Formats: sequence, structure tokens, C-alpha cells
Amino acid sequence: MPLRVAITGKGASDTRLLLKAAGLAPDFPVQYLEFQSGHLVIEALNSDALDFGGSSEIPPVFSAASTVQSFLQVGVLHGDVNNQAVLVPKGPAIRDLRDLKGKRVGYVRATTSQYFLIEMLRSVGLSWSDIEPVALTVSDGVAAFSQGALDALGNLRLRDPACRRDARSHGAPDSAGISLGKLSRAGASQRSGK
Repeated sequence: MPLRVAITGKGASDTRLLLKAAGLAPDFPVQYLEFQSGHLVIEALNSDALDFGGSSEIPPVFSAASTVQSFLQVGVLHGDVNNQAVLVPKGPAIRDLRDLKGKRVGYVRATTSQYFLIEMLRSVGLSWSDIEPVALTVSDGVAAFSQGALDALGNLRLRDPACRRDARSHGAPDSAGISLGKLSRAGASQRSGK
């Protein structure tokens, strides 16, 4: 039976590239399985459908609240996680994070995006119950946002071309932590061509 290894994301997080860069070639069979986000890796580990995988630090935290915990966390790779944003459509309807009250906001369940969305809401005095949260996969969230089915999307900062074209970024965290609901004007001006 092959070792079942998760691939999440592209580039530096791709285990195949890490092995190649290290000059390592396993002398045993390996089956690489692709996942859209870390919480799906955790679910696969918990259901014994995966032997090795990685995620950001947040999916294991959400998993700790679960009754099923069949994996062991053996290492942590430190890196910048300040790449989260709340995306909103261009236009005046949502000017800052407080305007999300009562709005449909998409997010990916049990991920860094959900954690940062909760913290961004909290930073402006809102709670999870103040919005209408809509749990979606990464690709479904991007599609729903691009088609206007969501008022906002908690996501990795403008990772998708459709979002870059159709959105502004609110409350993106910076190196000091969660922002206080300010519009990221520099990025919005750059994306809108102004």
C-alpha cells in the first residue's frame, strides 16, 4: 500500500517540490492526493484516508474541538499568515467591516480564513451572529462571490483572478495583527487601475 500524502496549495507547500528540492526520492510507493484547504486534510487524516499532510495552524485547532482526533501533529513550519482579507464588491455598499452586519459572508469552514474573519469582526465590535455566514469550499466561494451571490468573502487575500478583478479588500491583517476595519486603499487602487 502506498504512503498517502496530501498536497495543499502550490509552490512552497507542495510536498513533491519539497522532496525534489531536497534531492529526496522515496524508495517506496507514494500516492499524492490534492486538497483545496487544510481542513479537508484534517478530515482525511481523521477518516484514515490519508497518512501524511499539512495545513495552516488553524484547522488542527478547530479539530481539537471535535470528538474525532486520529492524527498526531509532529511539526510546525513558521511563516507569514497575514494574507487574509474580507473581500467585498467594488462600489460604496460596504465601506468598512462594520457594514458587514446582516450581510451574507462566505468563508471556508475550520480554516485560517474563518479564524481571521471572526477576529476581524471582533475587532470592530461585531460577532459571528451579526453576519449571515455561508460555509463554502474555496472554489465555490470564489464562484459565488464573482457571481454576486455573496456580499463579502473571507479569503486568502485576492488569490483568485476573478476576485482581483471584482473586489476590494477590507480589514486585511498586517504584521501588527488584525486590523481595525480599515479599507486597504492602496491595493484597491492598484487593482482598479487608478
